[in-house]
Amino acid sequence: MAHTIYFTMTQAHLKLFTITLCASSLSYAEDMENVPVDDMRAQQQAIENSIMIDVASPAELEKFSAKLQRPILTFGEDRSNGIRPFIGTPKHWLADGHKQLDSFSGVAQPGEFYVFQVGVVAVGDEIGPLQASFEDLSSGDSKITANKFRCISLGGTNLDGEKFTKDITVAKGGLQALWFGIDLPKDQTIGSYTGQLVISGGKYKFPVQLNIDVKGDVLEDHGDSDSRRLSRLRWLDSTLAHDDDDVFAPYTPLVRKDKRIDLLGKSLTLGENGLPAGFDSYFTEGNIKIGKQATSFLSSPFHFVIATKDGEIKLQPESLDFTKDKQGRIEWTASSAGDGIKLRTEAFMEFDGFLRCKNYITATRDLQIEDIRLETSTDASKPTYMNGLTFEGKRVNEDINWKWDPRYNQDSFWIGHVNAGFRLQLKDQNFRASLPNIYFKLQKLVMPESWSNDGKGGITMQRKGDKINITAYSGPRSMKAGKELLYQFDMNLTPFHTVDTDKHFSTRYYHTGPGIRSNDWTIEQMKEAGVNVRNIHHNKLENPTINYPYFDASLPHLKEYVKKAHAAGIKVKLYYTTREITNNMPELFAFHSMNGEIILPGPTAAKDVRTGTNRNGPHEWLLGTIGDGFIPAWRETLRGPYNGLLDLSIITTPDSRLDNFYIEGLNYLIKEANIDGIYIDGTTLDRKTLQRVRRLLLANNPDSRIDMHLWRGSYSIPSGYNSAMLNSLYRMPYYDRVWPGEGYRYHADADNYLIEISGTHLGLAGEMLRGGGNPGRGMVFGMTNRLGWHGEPRDVWKVWDEFGIIGSEMFGWWRADCPVKSSNDKIYATAYLKDGAALIALGNWSEEDESTTLDIDWKALGLDPKQVTIEAPEIGEYAKQNHHFEKKKEVNRKECNTPFYLQDAASYQPNDAINIPYGRGKLLIIKQK
Repeated sequence: MAHTIYFTMTQAHLKLFTITLCASSLSYAEDMENVPVDDMRAQQQAIENSIMIDVASPAELEKFSAKLQRPILTFGEDRSNGIRPFIGTPKHWLADGHKQLDSFSGVAQPGEFYVFQVGVVAVGDEIGPLQASFEDLSSGDSKITANKFRCISLGGTNLDGEKFTKDITVAKGGLQALWFGIDLPKDQTIGSYTGQLVISGGKYKFPVQLNIDVKGDVLEDHGDSDSRRLSRLRWLDSTLAHDDDDVFAPYTPLVRKDKRIDLLGKSLTLGENGLPAGFDSYFTEGNIKIGKQATSFLSSPFHFVIATKDGEIKLQPESLDFTKDKQGRIEWTASSAGDGIKLRTEAFMEFDGFLRCKNYITATRDLQIEDIRLETSTDASKPTYMNGLTFEGKRVNEDINWKWDPRYNQDSFWIGHVNAGFRLQLKDQNFRASLPNIYFKLQKLVMPESWSNDGKGGITMQRKGDKINITAYSGPRSMKAGKELLYQFDMNLTPFHTVDTDKHFSTRYYHTGPGIRSNDWTIEQMKEAGVNVRNIHHNKLENPTINYPYFDASLPHLKEYVKKAHAAGIKVKLYYTTREITNNMPELFAFHSMNGEIILPGPTAAKDVRTGTNRNGPHEWLLGTIGDGFIPAWRETLRGPYNGLLDLSIITTPDSRLDNFYIEGLNYLIKEANIDGIYIDGTTLDRKTLQRVRRLLLANNPDSRIDMHLWRGSYSIPSGYNSAMLNSLYRMPYYDRVWPGEGYRYHADADNYLIEISGTHLGLAGEMLRGGGNPGRGMVFGMTNRLGWHGEPRDVWKVWDEFGIIGSEMFGWWRADCPVKSSNDKIYATAYLKDGAALIALGNWSEEDESTTLDIDWKALGLDPKQVTIEAPEIGEYAKQNHHFEKKKEVNRKECNTPFYLQDAASYQPNDAINIPYGRGKLLIIKQK
């Protein structure tokens, strides 16, 4: 007798796991026996030996098909036996009187979202595009109505909340799994229901008999608390937290006054052509406050130029109509026309400062185009910075001439002052999100036909006096009458919001890397150290499996931990993102069967794919269990009670329904475990999804947090040679802080710190990761490192608290009104001011030891220089215990990646020279005597 293998966890002991064996694939709820297993690795070995791996040969399939005189076969299958399209058709479908042919039987409970599969085998012909239709199931006078059914595989609701269908054709010799769900109401009458669904495609149509026994207790949660039921698959179609009228703090509702749109700290004015004509920011230079004086950043409006061999075609605006006016989103259309050209613009703006303009340019006669280009100019009367287009964060002091290149992850740039700027990204209808960081080479950008024009296009920036002229050009081309090109651009207006320095300085993290270790701090140790937020990475007792933090085996541990942490005044956040998913999620086979929608196929056969974490290719478990059609990612062997469980992840497809699944998963964690936020590593989450995330978190906890880790390794050709800060910028309206890590250069200049590391220009706070960062320089930007991960910030926290940094105002060195200046242009000074005191952070950006005197505006400090003390508090009690620092003590002078800076106690007079070692910094407290 064939046995279906799947898994559950005993309630009696969380460290014991069971393999549940079903007497047949059709009797899931009737015939179970529990076999305790101490080694969780046995679960995965059992999956490797599943009856779904024992497949029929092509000859056996052809013989079976010929006997039935059917080129297409359909088989019902239990949810516990995930169909493996890349492995093959299981033998048991052809055996035992082939009772699963055109038939499915199962047992469900009232209130359950009941899941099952139908396998479509195209033995002798192709079939498609596939469709599924349903009829009511009956049990006496009771019914399960057809509207309770859905085919998850053939469509649903995308991440934008829009309905869609998929066009799936099964090629001759192919196997397709179709996953179905029945959303049973809680008051569904007990009974045995029969009826059918119909699978069709082209000339073929096959009824599948359904026999569903509804019995047992009501499931109040659709079955979600037992992940093996796969009821969570319905999360793929969630619209939770989609609401254009729900504007949440710190953002304010959009207000339109004719062509001007006001939003938090900013205003955008449209031209008659429907494109941005003016952008004013009311943020002060430090992004600490929103004032009344505007910084006008656009010097000239956005406009298209159509150049032909006969000269420029003048575009005359014809209409501008606002089609939607909500608190969170405003939409409009505009049209312009010229001799032989029409321009139609469809645009919207959201409350976070995101703007999308789809510009359709159509030829009304044959044209020989010399260029179609977008032009604007920005203010450069103040220091102007940029990143993107191969450049890291820098000042714009020279002309830039950039060309499209498919080797690079480059389609955008940010330009601005610290308190006013924008990101501009160029797209067309073929846009496809690339994979982040080291996986970029496995899915690169698709060059936009319009802007790139086979490499003829590019971007120039030319400085002319107090403005910078920006041109996005596309070069010569022929356009036949009726030819339409989409010149889309997306913008993010910055800063998003003010830097919440009080929240930043009062938040004290403890965060250790992956691994279940006995030396991770206890809640009591964290509390004693002053920690008030714990980030739980993956591969931890409470969160073992990557990006599946609602793993049945670990959820009880998580709930208990959060409860204890909250009692001690410590918030708990989880590693949770979507770049990859674990092989331990019960939904793995369902996701893998969805034709690349959720799990991204590699550019070659999976066995030949090599990644940074799989240099010798995928783990044999993945190859033997799902076969092909995936990219291997992070891999771990879990310890502790998980005792050897392999956590093998695979890359997910960007911008898919997985974002909806993610949202519902977060909601489940909030309800079940009461978490306080999330930690995001490299991610493919969409901006709109992050908006939903923040909305959901705030609805449960107004003081929830989101932080993100950035990886500078993207500044290499294999990873696309672009800025991680820029690549993630469009998501950042919903983050609280950034944590730049691998590859970041803490010997880089101060401009680079400001734009690439600190997050200040976006309204975000930052911390440093790699090697503990360089807190000597970091405090010039309000940054230190993070306790637990190459960091030892407790002495700095102590200085913050002794000074009383919460409630102070930060005057960064980039502010014209910073009241403390260094006499040495290689030493930068930032001041934190409060009544009667100042904390001064100095950073040495030289490769040599340097000294400086301070030019202090004593009136601005509210202090009498004759009546002050200037003290450098000792910093080093904890740092001296940091062995990583001791090993790095003789660090290369050019690197200056010292994880901490030691500072002996010292006193100074107002005019004294202050010595600062190379690459380090100094903190001074000035007080009235």
